[in-house]
Amino acid sequence: MEQILALLPDTPIVAFTILLLVTLTIPPIFEKLRLPGLVGLLVAGVVLGPDGLGFLEPKSEMMKLLSDAGKIYLKLLNMLVGSDFHTRVAPAAF
Repeated sequence: MEQILALLPDTPIVAFTILLLVTLTIPPIFEKLRLPGLVGLLVAGVVLGPDGLGFLEPKSEMMKLLSDAGKIYLKLLNMLVGSDFHTRVAPAAF
């Protein structure tokens, strides 16, 4: 395994390519197995992460960049859901 890691250059594009391939291929495979795609992504994260094969280093610059982009995305999504949420007072029965 270390020989394979030695062949891969340590650039952000390699980490991004691995993440993109995993994101596009693993969920459909798990859905064919009648499992949620999110479970497949979690399994892939465990396998490819530092405790598994070690392909993705969590302290790399690319992972920090993607983490920050994910946080911004979640904040924007939260704003959109919050702006669409309307509370309505039920009309009186009398």
